[in-house]
Amino acid sequence: VKFITIWDCKPLPERIFRDAIRENYFSANKFHFGLSEDQVYKLLHLFSMNKLEPEVPRRHMSRTDDMKSERYPVGKVGRS
Repeated sequence: VKFITIWDCKPLPERIFRDAIRENYFSANKFHFGLSEDQVYKLLHLFSMNKLEPEVPRRHMSRTDDMKSERYPVGKVGRS
């Protein structure tokens, strides 16, 4: 089986996806893994509502950025 990741999502509890694959259940909590096209679309819809927001890349600070703080004023310094 080959697949591609299209979204990062939170896991779906079985109680949420159960109706989308109801025909595949052969006992209370066991089901066949094969999916019909309709089931795929139902699951895609459920996962699309549980997408994780992409993480904002962290900014790497340069040494001069580290020194720009209240303790190390940068800018025009003069006598009053």
